[in-house]
Amino acid sequence: MNKILKILIVSILSLVLLFTISFAQIEERPEPGEKYPINLFSFLPWMSGGSARFIAMGGAGTALANDASSVEYNPAGLAYVRNINLTALALGEISKEVVGWEDGTPKYEYKFNFTPLYAALALSNLSVAYKKPFIPPIVVARADGGYWISYAPDTYPMKFDWFSDVTDTSKLNTFSLGTGTKFGPIALGANLTYIKGEVSRKVDGIWFGSGRFVPGSEYENDPNKTKHTYDSQFHSYDWASIDGFTVDLGAILNLSLLKVGLVYRNAYSNINYIRDYMWHDDFVWGLWDAWWTYDPPEEVYSGIQLPSFFNVGVALDLGMIKLALDLENFDVSYNFSQENWNRPETWRYGTLRAGVEVWVLPILALRAGAYGNIRLEELDPTRSAELAVRGLTLSVGAGVSLLGFSLDVAVLGEQIQNISPDLSYLKFIASGSARF
Repeated sequence: MNKILKILIVSILSLVLLFTISFAQIEERPEPGEKYPINLFSFLPWMSGGSARFIAMGGAGTALANDASSVEYNPAGLAYVRNINLTALALGEISKEVVGWEDGTPKYEYKFNFTPLYAALALSNLSVAYKKPFIPPIVVARADGGYWISYAPDTYPMKFDWFSDVTDTSKLNTFSLGTGTKFGPIALGANLTYIKGEVSRKVDGIWFGSGRFVPGSEYENDPNKTKHTYDSQFHSYDWASIDGFTVDLGAILNLSLLKVGLVYRNAYSNINYIRDYMWHDDFVWGLWDAWWTYDPPEEVYSGIQLPSFFNVGVALDLGMIKLALDLENFDVSYNFSQENWNRPETWRYGTLRAGVEVWVLPILALRAGAYGNIRLEELDPTRSAELAVRGLTLSVGAGVSLLGFSLDVAVLGEQIQNISPDLSYLKFIASGSARF
């Protein structure tokens, strides 16, 4: 009897111990890293586009910059500014919406929305500019019954069929002061850019499952998507306060028909920032309404030197026709570091941009362009690695110039297919400038 009792007690204690260990493994997940962080270098300094003219040409403006938008593309272009030049850039959106019905026929109304991105004033060879960052939100959902897989900071897997990624830059501001001067066929310029403000990124993933996310349900009316059961959602929040400055240097060689531009971005920089990150999810197996939180201490950085980049551009100026080709963001700091200078297969080659501008009338120009990331890839195992362009994005646009005033419009990527006679929905970039 005593032997049986001992066996029973040991068995019970073993089960309790096993359950305790399992429970601890579920509750106290390790915390090795982060997920969905802010890429701070994307904002330092922020590139807003500066001019819809160059955006329509794939962003190839390093060699052709010659107005107030030169602060964005190449400060040496300010050497070609005469008198006063004003320019402004905005992200525009047109939508055709049903506002009512009349005799069974829908009544439509066009709605316009503009988000300012850039404004600059150039007085002779001196310019001041203000840039307002903007990143469009991403919200996607699956209606096919499938799902995506993501991993928490501790690599814990979780599935979701609704995803939202919102970066808030409304409190982040960038101010630039630039100047340029000419020495014969060579123009030299410099920018001083000051960055101040806050940026945050909130990422949400939710597993609604079959039949749970339907029109009219409680989830549909919950903009924050916070209602849950269990094993259903994760939330990632990253916040940063930024304060600092960068210096860019630029040059343009003007040989009449041929122009060559060079920009050394972040030639010098000094950035201070504070960063706070938190991850929150309820994917705790076997527990109802239990949350796992990863909230590391706030990080403080001072005197950060940003990575330096080279932009090189070549343009052929035939008067009514202009062709441009740029290599942007060739990472000098990384590629020429002690570890990587002799390993071109690891280099960050940057972005290749190309564009064309044709003046079909003295006051009307049509433009087109493309850009994509350059990578060194082994396309054929029997041959050495070759440079390849990936993530190709197309752009189109037009511009009107008359009596010192100009208006330019550009459309990028998938939005090109939305161009139609009725313009039911279209996102575009517009800029206007005036010369006095």
